[in-house]
Parts: sequence; C-alpha cells; structure tokens
Amino acid sequence: AWDISRRGEFYFNSDKNSESLKYLALVEHDKAIHDGFTDQHKFCCDFEDLNFDRSMVGSFIEALKLLNGLSKHVYFTLIPNDPEFARSRDTKERLKLALDRIHVESGVPYIETKPQMDHEDYFDVIHFNGKGREKYSRAFAETIVGHIKE
Repeated sequence: AWDISRRGEFYFNSDKNSESLKYLALVEHDKAIHDGFTDQHKFCCDFEDLNFDRSMVGSFIEALKLLNGLSKHVYFTLIPNDPEFARSRDTKERLKLALDRIHVESGVPYIETKPQMDHEDYFDVIHFNGKGREKYSRAFAETIVGHIKE
C-alpha cells in the first residue's frame, strides 16, 4: 500500500501469513522483478538523487538524540544498495553531507558495514532478497559486536 507520510515507502497492510508476504519472502533475484521495482523506486522515492528533506533529517537527528539518552550503544548505518547501481558524484557528496550532519548534531556514530554484496543479493536495487539479507545481517552483526566491545 502507498503511504504518503512515508514519502513513497511501500508497506504491506496484511497479516504476516498473507499469500503476498509468503510470495515476497520466497522471491530471489529475478531480473524482470528487479528492473520493475527499480523503475518504481526511481519514480517514487528519490533514491537516485538523494535530495534530503532538511526537516526529515532533523527529525531523525532528534530521534537519535533521544535514543542516545536511553542507551550507551546507539549507532546509525546505511544499508548498501545494489552494487550495479552507481550514484553520481554530486549525489555521493549530498549523502556524505547528510551523514556528517546527522553524526555531528546527534553525537551518534555512523557505522559502515561493507560486506561483499552481489547484484544477485537484491530483490530490487535497494532491497535484499533472502540470500542478501542473510549475508548483510551476518556482516552487520560482526561489525556491531566489534563496536559494542570497544
């Protein structure tokens, strides 16, 4: 379902046992599905240019500050996108500026997890399939444990 308050994010408003969720859980990398969802995300979600909304970034910073007051182990990270999708230099600079702002204003460290992800690990350009979720989850767990032990 489309939810304008989520700025284009799709979510499933059905129960966890629905046929649609069972289907999506089983989908591995399929080029036609991947390309279709990639085009859909380009249309709705600004994942290509990353023109960050200052107020939304500010709200994220405030949430991190709140969490930082509740726990000594608060971090933020980005999920890597399909390695075959390349962002422009300008887009990478906007991303870096946003990450720097979030870190400086929230006081919360950014953690970068860089597992070796492959094109076949993605359901579409920004979402993992089952294989990708497992691969990234293992790498993220190793990274976060290293930070917590420090």
